[in-house]
Amino acid sequence: MKNSIVMFAILFGSSAFAGDLQKITGSESSMTFEDLRAACLNPSQFHNQVAPSNIQISCNDVQFKWISDDVGALSMANGRYIKASLVSDKYTVDTVGATVDISPQVVACPNYRQVSETLETVRSISCDEIVAFVGSATDFCVGAINSMKAINPESIVVLDTGETLSLCGPTPTGTRNTFEFDSSN
Repeated sequence: MKNSIVMFAILFGSSAFAGDLQKITGSESSMTFEDLRAACLNPSQFHNQVAPSNIQISCNDVQFKWISDDVGALSMANGRYIKASLVSDKYTVDTVGATVDISPQVVACPNYRQVSETLETVRSISCDEIVAFVGSATDFCVGAINSMKAINPESIVVLDTGETLSLCGPTPTGTRNTFEFDSSN
């Protein structure tokens, strides 16, 4: 019975210590980039004798962009106004005006579709590089991804999201198809 109690205490104490160690070392992904930098500079603060090694940083960038798609067509109302006035040697007829139907004008209008551009890279990085780098993990990834895009543009995976945007909306309102005129002209 006494051995069972001792064994229980050892097991319970070990598991509690392991939980505390995980909190201290961040071995369960709870470590930040700054924590890793600190662990590189002072491993003893993280219950280690040597700095971390075989460090890899994974950077994933997804950008959503609109690109031109097939050109659409938009029908726009047109207007026509005719004025007529008659003058003779004996009479002057008042000027009259009337709206005359005219065919609508079809114009090109842009359509767009959305794509996602994804780039992922995994880089090996040393403690020296982490310590020397000024900025966050995000800042590091921005630089790594921009560098990769410049060196290897084919590494970007482009996928259609299925989203579309058409600027070929309804017939514009406020189109002037009747005209005001000054009867004194």
